[in-house]
Amino acid sequence: MTQALAKRHAIMIIGQSGSGKTATAEALWLHLKGGIPDLKRVHITHGPDQLRTDTTVPPVLYDIEDPWGRFKFEPDSRPWNDQLAPAFESARHDRIFIFCANSACRSSCATSLTASLT
Repeated sequence: MTQALAKRHAIMIIGQSGSGKTATAEALWLHLKGGIPDLKRVHITHGPDQLRTDTTVPPVLYDIEDPWGRFKFEPDSRPWNDQLAPAFESARHDRIFIFCANSACRSSCATSLTASLT
């Protein structure tokens, strides 16, 4: 995962509830912070508008957890379908993204994101 972050500056962690996605994101942030002392972490919990309007000065890591719903697809999360791929495409060495998604939601939405990022 650290190699993927070094190359693309964005990763997706997909797994079942309780599989350690959030703990892995935390460990990655701590690892990155060791090499980037001023790295700030921003939890994106209020949808793509929060990400779009965020004014945190880089370097910044955006931690986007279960944007489509924690246990099942939430209809209110549809804005992420169009906004997440462009956000990840904007990733760079000082603007890093970690996206965690429940595998139950993956089939609903993450497939299109994966295709757009490869």
